[in-house]
Amino acid sequence: MTKSHLPRLTAFLLSLLLMLTAVMTPLSADDTAAPIFADVKESDWFYSGVYGIVKTGLMIGTSDTTFSPTAYITTAECITLLARVHAHLTDSTAVLAGAPDTNPWYQKYINYCSVHSLLGADIQMMITDFISMPMSRAQLLGLFSALPDQVWTEINTVDAGAIPDVPVGAAYESAIYRAYRCGITVGIDANGTFNPDQPISRAEVAALITRIVDPTVRQSITLTTPKIKLYAADGTTVAVTREEKDAYIALGWRDTAYPAKFDAEYVLNEMPLTPTKTGYTTLDNMID
Repeated sequence: MTKSHLPRLTAFLLSLLLMLTAVMTPLSADDTAAPIFADVKESDWFYSGVYGIVKTGLMIGTSDTTFSPTAYITTAECITLLARVHAHLTDSTAVLAGAPDTNPWYQKYINYCSVHSLLGADIQMMITDFISMPMSRAQLLGLFSALPDQVWTEINTVDAGAIPDVPVGAAYESAIYRAYRCGITVGIDANGTFNPDQPISRAEVAALITRIVDPTVRQSITLTTPKIKLYAADGTTVAVTREEKDAYIALGWRDTAYPAKFDAEYVLNEMPLTPTKTGYTTLDNMID
């Protein structure tokens, strides 16, 4: 073999060695894959949410091999996540990372949220009295409602009063309905039930935050306000919302049908009289 052939032979052997190395060394399908958690299985509903959020660095496991998906998350941890998510969305991660450590550890996250006007009066009260207590599902959405407008692009139709356990006027109602309309949460069942007072778990938080920072994984739902059928004495019916029902009942409508045969005495006895008393004794006795 001449010297002129040696460079080509060397290059060939080197490429062959690289090919064999690639075959013998298993490669991850995603070389940025998150750690493998023993308590997060692919069949779990929260699998993609947990690994999605861990890859962003916004949440980590409770150990190298566990995520503790069912553990509840405290007010201090929720405020920490609010600060991290806000920094992530506003390109302020370096600012937050560069903030000096504090005692207690979560104070620097409270400071960040305060500077950016992210904490309402109700949260300030929780910081004082419930910083180490679990935060409820409704409270977390109330907390995260302070995130920038870019988060809140509505994709779903959810009527007022349509979430079964979040009636109009409920605590954090507007924050919960907005999260449903944006696909950040759609409830825990086909009816859209939310369980607002239930403490929120790490798995649920991971799923919510993943949908906040990645709009492509948001969920679809349509919830319309259920109608209640009411009946009048003359056989007329009307469908009204829960919020309208009491006003119709006060006018004499009822949620069960009147007898098919007209009975004047029955109808008069069933009908409310407004006012029921006139102040004139003789006439009031006749009405009675």
